Amino acid sequence: MAYQQPSAPGLAPPSARPLPDVPTAVSTLCDTTRRLEESLRRWAALEISENDVSDVFVSVGNSFHEMLAAFAAYGIDMREVHGFLQDLRTLLEECLSEDPTPENFGYLMPRVRTIIASLLRGLRAKQSIYWQAVHSLGRGGSSVAGRPGSGAGSRSSSGSERYR
Repeated sequence: MAYQQPSAPGLAPPSARPLPDVPTAVSTLCDTTRRLEESLRRWAALEISENDVSDVFVSVGNSFHEMLAAFAAYGIDMREVHGFLQDLRTLLEECLSEDPTPENFGYLMPRVRTIIASLLRGLRAKQSIYWQAVHSLGRGGSSVAGRPGSGAGSRSSSGSERYR
């Protein structure tokens, strides 16, 4: 018999709670990564401070962990993308230790986009596994438009495809 963590009084047992919405978690992560790209542009233009960029990075981190938790709720291993946050942090620390200049921005952004593109490739690779899990649980998912093969989707400002 599998161990189930006891619920807090007044809360539904874990099996009765709704599963997290993976497409929403992925969309939120994509939105926060775009905000980070924009904050770096503004930092290089001296419109915002290093602390402002760091605040946006914290939002990216929170969104990333929410996305991991959403996939984990479906038993989907996301090991391939675990290095994303550390890779991004290392790059940001390197860049933000320099002066905010267009040259530093020009050096940084292709590397940021490479890290983000790697994350998006990892997410894309898990998309069909997620939908298989949704269907095997008898859930309809968030929307028909978000399902693979539906033709739905958009491009982010960095040219990477969105998950939904």
